Amino acid sequence: MFPETRNFSAGVVHRYSYRRIWVSEKAGKVVGILDMYPYKDQKIIDIVLRHDYAKTGLPISTVIFSDQEAWPHEWYIDALAVDPDHWGEKIASHLLDEAEVVATKQGYHILSLNVDQENPRAQRLYEQKGYQTEKTMTIGDRTYDHMIKRI
Repeated sequence: MFPETRNFSAGVVHRYSYRRIWVSEKAGKVVGILDMYPYKDQKIIDIVLRHDYAKTGLPISTVIFSDQEAWPHEWYIDALAVDPDHWGEKIASHLLDEAEVVATKQGYHILSLNVDQENPRAQRLYEQKGYQTEKTMTIGDRTYDHMIKRI
C-alpha cells in the first residue's frame, strides 16, 4: 500500500509554498515530496520571495532563478524527493502518478521535468514512467535533460 499523498491547497505564488507541494506520508512522517506548478506561473512564482531579500542583505532587484525550466502548455515538476530510508518503496512513482492526476484536472496534457544528466537513477525512473527526453539544457552550471510525458 502506498503512503498517503496530499496537498494542502493551491494558488500561492511562492515556488516552494506548501500550496505547491504534495507530500507522501507513512506513519505521520513525510517520506516524499513533489513540488509542481503550471508553466504560466513560472515568471511569477518567486516574486513573493523578494519581500525576504532584505533579511539576507540582497537588493530587491536580485534575480535568483533566471533560467527557463518549463515551456508553454507544460505542467512542470520542479522537485521530487524521497527519504533515502524509503527508496525502493515506489513512493516517487506514486507521486508521479499524482502529478498526472493534478495536471489533468488543471487541463494540462503535458507533464515536464528536468533531470540532471549525472542522476541516471532518476532518469531510469522517469523513462519507466513514460517520460522522454525532449531537449538538453543548462540550468545554472549543470546540464539537464528536459523530459516530457503526454497525458
